[in-house]
Amino acid sequence: MTSARESENLRIAARLREAGERLEQQGANAFAAAAFHRAADTVQRWPRALREIYDQRGEAGLQQLPGIGRGIARAIAEMLLTGRWLRLERMRPERSFLYTGDDGLEHECVVVDARPSGPRSGRDAIAELLRRDRHNGPG
Repeated sequence: MTSARESENLRIAARLREAGERLEQQGANAFAAAAFHRAADTVQRWPRALREIYDQRGEAGLQQLPGIGRGIARAIAEMLLTGRWLRLERMRPERSFLYTGDDGLEHECVVVDARPSGPRSGRDAIAELLRRDRHNGPG
C-alpha cells in the first residue's frame, strides 16, 4: 500500500515529468526539460514527504533537495498549497475542471476544445457537457 507521503510525492513527480515531456514536444529549451526530469526523479525517490519539508522550511527547504532550484521549488509549493500547477495547466492543450456530481463524488471533466461554438457562453457549454454526461451514464 502506498502511504500518503509517497502518493503526494508521486503525484508531484508525475506533474514535473509531464512538464519536461511537454517542453520536449514543443521543442523548447532542452535544459529546462532536463531540469524538470531531474527534479521528478529526485521527488519520486525522496524518502521524506515534501509537504513536511515545506511546512518546516518553506521553499528554501525544498531548494536543498538535489536538482530543485528556486523555480521548481516554487512550483512544488504551488502544488502542495493548491493541488494545482498553473504553468503545467497552460502547457496542456486540453482544459479540465472538477465538479461534484449528483452522486456526491468528485469528477474531472476534460474539455478538449474549450471554445464554445456559436453564441453560447462558456458556462452554457459546460452545462451542456454536464447534461450529456448524466444522460450517457457511466462508461
